[in-house]
Amino acid sequence: MARSKRTYNQSISSLGLNSGASPESIKEAYRDLAKKYHPDVYKLDEGERFKEINAAYRYLKSHPDPPENYSYEPVQRNYRRTSATNSRNSTAQKRREHYRKRKQKEEQLRREMHLWLFKKLKPFVLIVLIFNILLTIDFILPKNQEEKTLINHSAEYDSPDIFGSGYTYEYDVLLDDKHKYTAQTDKRNLIERGGTYILEKSLIFGTYRSLIYKKTGDILTPPYSIYVIFGFLIPFIFLLEYLYFYKVRNYDLRLLLVAFMIISVLMQLGLTFL
Repeated sequence: MARSKRTYNQSISSLGLNSGASPESIKEAYRDLAKKYHPDVYKLDEGERFKEINAAYRYLKSHPDPPENYSYEPVQRNYRRTSATNSRNSTAQKRREHYRKRKQKEEQLRREMHLWLFKKLKPFVLIVLIFNILLTIDFILPKNQEEKTLINHSAEYDSPDIFGSGYTYEYDVLLDDKHKYTAQTDKRNLIERGGTYILEKSLIFGTYRSLIYKKTGDILTPPYSIYVIFGFLIPFIFLLEYLYFYKVRNYDLRLLLVAFMIISVLMQLGLTFL
């Protein structure tokens, strides 16, 4: 009798039913649990729960009524839940470990790609630095002066200066070296055909710096150049170089600095040689 009580107790508990459940309830509970814990669907306990359900149903099919003097005591199946929980935890841990290793590999590949890219970019960054050092020296050195005769000039443009206190006059002039220059001044009558002018250029790059009217000593300057208006590009590139080599370690930010360098140096090349 003791064995019968124990078996009924285990079986009714395995199907999640109360004592005295009808055969129809037993059959219905069995079908629901068998579908849920079939090994093809539930893979966490290697079919242990499914075997337990089948054994319980086989017993209850033959012994649907509780034994005499039966008192229901829930059967503890913590060991099964613990096994399933451990299995789930093990699977989750494996997934986390796989994800971590995959991320580490991706980060390593990304780091290697960036290191290769920065190795290729280093000569360009150094060339940009040297070019701007030369521009700075070229600005500091004395200017090269040549005496020229003004052959012709084209239209005169007048516009208010940036402070609104007067007008600025701009000329396109042709000197006897067959080169055209754009000169601006805040005075009239400084352009004279056949007049003598002093053309000032930088020593290293030969950048047009100014045009001096020899008769009056008045100075005409280009409206824009690498040193006029766009001179801020030189200190800006020095700042980018400092950040690139000494401050910024983030790969994406360093690439952004290189992009700014490329844009800036292209503007400098256009202003210097075109």
